[in-house]
Amino acid sequence: MSHEFYRKYRPNSLKDFVGQAAAVSMLSQHIEDGSLPHALLLSGPTGCGKTTLARIVAGSLKCHENDLTEINVADARGIDTIRDIGERVHFRPMSGPTRVWVLDECHTLLAQSQQALLKVIEEPPEHAYLMLATTEPARLIKTLRGRCTPIRMKPLSDSELASVMKRVCKEEGLGISKDVAQRIIKCSGGSAREALVYLEGVSKIDTDKERLAWVESSDPQRQAIELCRALCNSRTSWKEITDIIGKISDEPEGLRHMVLGYAGKVLQSTDLRKAGRAFIVANEFKDPFYNRGKTDLLRACFSALHADIGE
Repeated sequence: MSHEFYRKYRPNSLKDFVGQAAAVSMLSQHIEDGSLPHALLLSGPTGCGKTTLARIVAGSLKCHENDLTEINVADARGIDTIRDIGERVHFRPMSGPTRVWVLDECHTLLAQSQQALLKVIEEPPEHAYLMLATTEPARLIKTLRGRCTPIRMKPLSDSELASVMKRVCKEEGLGISKDVAQRIIKCSGGSAREALVYLEGVSKIDTDKERLAWVESSDPQRQAIELCRALCNSRTSWKEITDIIGKISDEPEGLRHMVLGYAGKVLQSTDLRKAGRAFIVANEFKDPFYNRGKTDLLRACFSALHADIGE
């Protein structure tokens, strides 16, 4: 699915940011007072605006594009990445008064890398700010969490998502029915990003019936349940699994969490055969898919489908 709407309507200032009133208020006060901490830990569910908020804060600090570095540490979890930051953090900004590093998915950093990052943020230069973004703050070492000022973010409410969609529909000249809007809100899971991806998708479809069907078929939660049910059935063919995976729109790591959630419910079944299959699925999906993404997803599915529990 395209992400043009999400990029086009991404907020550029704190006053334009929808939701997260407590976080925005706190950051606004710090910026106004000139007292912003040099290490922030932005945590919350996928799609709630963590990295967008970090970019806005960087802009409020008058950080020039040349001095803003964004790193998805899920792709670079090693010690060398953090050592490079440790060396560069002392360099003066090239074009403005500040340098900012935004570290996304920071919970994927290896323990040694987290220790190295702790040393970087203990005594940062006056011009340097580090903003850590994560969906799983509990996976960071306690000392690192303790050195950062926490900025906790929540899923957007239904009314907040409706407000975002209403504004975009007005700008795009797009009319959607109440049923379609409500279905998008339900499937978005509190994520403005997901809502706008769905909205862009239905903008290319003519009828409400087709729009509702498309949203339903693209719902990550529904896809995760379909995949988990198939994996819990030993009679499912590998082709059926690859067909399901081919239709999946969500990121593999997000899908992994949803599959685990559904498998956990099946584990409570009194049917030992079903519970046994769910245990295998949960065991194969327990480790993050950050290293190889879809390859890890396929590997976990193959192993779960072909595991023998004495059926």
